[in-house]
Amino acid sequence: MTKAEKIALLEKIEKYPIEDKALRHVMYLCDNCDFKITITDRKKTYISCEIGNSAERALLGIENVKNEYSHLFGTYWQGSSDDICLDCGSINIIKRNDSDIFCEYCSSRNVVFWQNLAGKKCPACNFKLSEGKEFDNEKDLDNYGDKLWKECVAKAMKKHGIEKSIIKEMTEEEEKILKKKIELYQFYLDSWYVINRNHNIIKFCYQRSFHPEILIIVEWEKEDQDGKLTFVQDMDDDFNNLFKEIKLDNIRIKTLLSILEKYNFFVESNEIDRMGLDGSIWQLEVQHNEQFKEINVWSPKYGVIYDIGKLLIEYSEVEIEELY
Repeated sequence: MTKAEKIALLEKIEKYPIEDKALRHVMYLCDNCDFKITITDRKKTYISCEIGNSAERALLGIENVKNEYSHLFGTYWQGSSDDICLDCGSINIIKRNDSDIFCEYCSSRNVVFWQNLAGKKCPACNFKLSEGKEFDNEKDLDNYGDKLWKECVAKAMKKHGIEKSIIKEMTEEEEKILKKKIELYQFYLDSWYVINRNHNIIKFCYQRSFHPEILIIVEWEKEDQDGKLTFVQDMDDDFNNLFKEIKLDNIRIKTLLSILEKYNFFVESNEIDRMGLDGSIWQLEVQHNEQFKEINVWSPKYGVIYDIGKLLIEYSEVEIEELY
């Protein structure tokens, strides 16, 4: 993505935040196993699904929870679709022809249009799904989701005789600290961060499915000067995050630039055309002198973004438990 393309995209996105937050949402919930289907009523309908033992998984650990839902498409999945398979939960690979509709994943023809979900069987446990509960905006949906989560945690604690809750009640002072942490992370995460600065920047964003997101930003003024590396890790389940700034000497900056040069970063595509459900998204955004480019790759094992990302993690002197 060029600088002009990035600016055009960001300006387009910024025109629609109010409309996006005001979209209607509909939630169908299984009262037996808490399987959840949430519909976002856009021009192209968006469906998200979540298995119902998430509270147990959080309380006991994924390895200690009996996998009762192995027949399902996953644990959490989402995508644009009008239909859902009520045998495996798939929404992404529903196929139609002139007289038939079926799920390409499990070959089932038990495929239902989202507005007809009320009273249909739950994909997880075959219990009936509730009537759809409607929400006029994203905030109301999130508040209800928080309420459901607390109820599911309480139910799981009672079931397993656990007294200590994983839900942390925060004091007013803790909420202020949390707000500052969120603001700090969002400051560096901001899509305009690189474009709005006049100096050289390499920004690496590592979005992981099963671990907190990581940002590493290197900034420097002139070619022969040292720079600064900023490491920011998104918060974990206990609202902890990691932030550090370290001086980065010019030799290391030149090493990074040599990798960009090796792959002819600003001329060649350096994209890898593949995508998956889990894994990670690696994003590299570089502004060097008058040049700018951004690329995104799903779970790379080689290439410029892989070499730069690994080296930036090494420079950060932070241990990453699993790189994927």
